[in-house]
This record gives sequence, structure tokens and C-alpha cells, in this order.
Amino acid sequence: PGAGGFGPYELVRKLGAGGMGTVFEARHRADDRRVALKCLHTQLEHDAKLVEMFEREARIASLVQHPAVCRVFEHGVFEGTHYIVMELLRGVALDRLLRELPADPCAADPRYAWIAARIFFALRLPLSWTMKQVVGEMSALR
Repeated sequence: PGAGGFGPYELVRKLGAGGMGTVFEARHRADDRRVALKCLHTQLEHDAKLVEMFEREARIASLVQHPAVCRVFEHGVFEGTHYIVMELLRGVALDRLLRELPADPCAADPRYAWIAARIFFALRLPLSWTMKQVVGEMSALR
């Protein structure tokens, strides 16, 4: 996206970047709604397989309605860039939370065990893994 704008959205700030794209906080100019705007990296636009993965993510996520899942408002292509417009969630970034965990979070607070079990199930990881292994696996995905 160009400096300051992406179609009807004004870019407010960069929230983060990963292997496939960059996420910005954006403001819809017409209704002043704040959203998260995820854009596929420009250098990946020519990789048909990655574009399909990005589009599939957008289609599937737009069908899910659950309090624990970020809502997708729209997705498409603008000036050659694939994008997803999502609900902007406020809070602490997951990577920061993971860095601040105690050495044995499940012993420190049993709620961590419940959260870890849910993450392990969603990612189809063995429940025998330690939190350190999960953090390492998540870092490898970046």
C-alpha cells in the first residue's frame, strides 16, 4: 500500500508483518471505522499457490462467526494487491505475551494449561509438548 492510503482506507500505522503479509491499522474514510488491513507482500503476488492460500484464508475466515475469531469484513484485490479487511482487536500481541510467560506457566496458573490445550488442539500439536516447544514452533512459522 502507498503512504497514507489504500482505496477507501487511510493507513494509520503498521501493526506487524509476517511471512505472507503486513497488517495495518486503517480507518475507513467514509464511516470512520477502524479496521485491521492485511495485505499480501508484493513479492508474493506472482506465486499462484500463495495467492490461493491467502484467498482461501479470507474466504474461510469470512464464513466464521464466533466470539473468539476475528471477523472479516471484506477481501479482494486493489491495484494488484490482495487484501483482507478484518475486525481490529485491541490488546497485547501474542508474541509479547509468550515472551512474558513464566518458566512453567501451567504451574503458575492452571488457566494456562486450558489455553495451551486449546492451542495445541487447534494446531494439532501433541499435548506432551512443553510451552517452550510451542513458542519455538510458532517462531518457526514466522
